Amino acid sequence: ADLWGVGVIAYAALTGRLPPVPAHGLLGDDQPAQLELPPDVAVSKEARNFVSRLLAINPSSRPTAEEALKHAWFTGGGEGKAALPDACRSGLLQLRWLARLRGALIR
Repeated sequence: ADLWGVGVIAYAALTGRLPPVPAHGLLGDDQPAQLELPPDVAVSKEARNFVSRLLAINPSSRPTAEEALKHAWFTGGGEGKAALPDACRSGLLQLRWLARLRGALIR
């Protein structure tokens, strides 16, 4: 199964917004290898690595579900053990607020 959607959800949970789509789309010759978290987002390097691997433009470069579940971000390895819950909580709250605002503006 392709995990692009999981990468989008992880990006949104950590930043409170959806990942940007490059102006030239995802199919151009000058596309990046993957989409990455903005540098101002305070998360561990494991979280950054996890998201960028899931948001690899080439589907064959993305991890499998089994590989993703063994990633250091999930297993508690690396530096970011305590940073995950706060970053996710903050990002999800911001995303929920933006969804409510968007809904109110559409009505």
